[in-house]
Amino acid sequence: MNLRKNYLSLYNSFEKCTFLLNKNESCNNRFEIDGIINYFWQAWNSYWRSYWISKYTGYFDVNNSYQHRNSILNTKNEKEIVYNILYKINKRKNPYGAISASFQEPTWGSFDSILNIAIALHEVKISSLVGSYSNSIKHLQITRNCTIHLNRATMNDMYKKVIPYYSIAKIKWPTDILFSTPLYSRVKTYNKWSNDLLGFLENIM
Repeated sequence: MNLRKNYLSLYNSFEKCTFLLNKNESCNNRFEIDGIINYFWQAWNSYWRSYWISKYTGYFDVNNSYQHRNSILNTKNEKEIVYNILYKINKRKNPYGAISASFQEPTWGSFDSILNIAIALHEVKISSLVGSYSNSIKHLQITRNCTIHLNRATMNDMYKKVIPYYSIAKIKWPTDILFSTPLYSRVKTYNKWSNDLLGFLENIM
């Protein structure tokens, strides 16, 4: 993994998302907006998956200097690496093995996964800073999950855990939140989330 290249790839993905959301600010094309927010979330997840695996395989940092792996696990097999990560966050009983399918992987981009893996791998800078960006990470995940699994429970999650933080009282569709603004802010929510997530990565590089 090249840390700078992966960051720039994520940055470009987020720029593409915010550009498309700017074009759709009327909220009329709900299916397209659902696709955009899902792409946004998947790009974030993919970044963190690559990031944590690179700690086991070695990577190039932002200065293009090679950083050797910091794990005693002598493998570059991703299924074995993911298994070991699951062990470190108390999701497996022993450190050696391999997952059999992708559904067994953690939700890499979630706040809890980032925090727990950072603590387990002794990434102090990440574990100490991620809390400052927790709302944007959590709210993006809840909104995306609600668009993919739209039901009473996920909408209740939106109203209890997301809506109170934004200048919108009622939504007809989960992605309506994207076009509101956070309380005491004039920045559109989707721009706020993008800026926060990228800002977090910039601060830990």
